[in-house]
Amino acid sequence: MINMYEIAIIPGDGIGKEVMEATINVLDALNLDFNYNYGEAGDECLNKCGKALPEETLNIIKKSDACLFGAAGESAADVIVKLRQEMNLFANLRPIRSLPYTNTLFNDLDFMIVRENTEGLYVSNGEEYTPEGAIARRIITRKASARIIDYAFNYAKNNNKSNITCVHKANVLKKTDGLFKEIFYEVSEKYPKIKARGLLCNWQCRACKG
Repeated sequence: MINMYEIAIIPGDGIGKEVMEATINVLDALNLDFNYNYGEAGDECLNKCGKALPEETLNIIKKSDACLFGAAGESAADVIVKLRQEMNLFANLRPIRSLPYTNTLFNDLDFMIVRENTEGLYVSNGEEYTPEGAIARRIITRKASARIIDYAFNYAKNNNKSNITCVHKANVLKKTDGLFKEIFYEVSEKYPKIKARGLLCNWQCRACKG
């Protein structure tokens, strides 16, 4: 029995269209059954229909097995952040690997950056103008922090990774990063076989120092 995978294709703006075309060429070469469902989102969509992320596009994504999203310009917050909230996309995964036959500083890199995707400053929750300038709230909750940290430890467990590093700035952001760091060590107790450490990020240096 051949499985047909429904893939939502949202090219978006700018380079998104070019990247999506190349991605579809790669998918077509896999000899798998994909059905592509196209939707609109982004700046051009906003100018065209008055919404950066129309309900029609959102419904296409919700009915699909996966979604490929290209890029958005000025309307990125109205597209990307809304998608994260609607689809509960809380884990942002960024793999870092050395590739063969490439000129790099290190030849043995293999790690994953796991970033919480629904909180922090990027959500733009509570932004406001004041007579003196502007204010943005940074929201860090125990629930979301524990969820993403647990996800990271499970990822390490399932992918034969021996340690996890929590990069933070708890020496300055005592309440928010402090809470995240505290929860990190609490969750780590459930995974005694994985080494857990905190790393204080120093933005003044090219590298982070503990």
